[in-house]
Amino acid sequence: MTAFQRIKSAKPQASGNANRITIILADGTTYAVNQTTLNKYTTPEELKDALDKWTMVNLGYVIEDIWFHINDDGTWAIGTGVDPVAWPEDQPEPA
Repeated sequence: MTAFQRIKSAKPQASGNANRITIILADGTTYAVNQTTLNKYTTPEELKDALDKWTMVNLGYVIEDIWFHINDDGTWAIGTGVDPVAWPEDQPEPA
């Protein structure tokens, strides 16, 4: 399992330069995506592919245990560990 120091998924910002997604690994290596770049991705798979390319070039490996999801309101969710069967917003409400 990957050791993460911090993962942040912020709300959309008025400025396209504000980082929306920040992933900091245990060794301090940081991957950040700003609003302008994030707008280019229409699926979670596209964002994951971009992260995989970046980590392969910069670290020599792919982070296998991180997942992305676009919420119904357009915000992004991040999960780590095992690929989620359902994201929280997709869970049925308890009876």
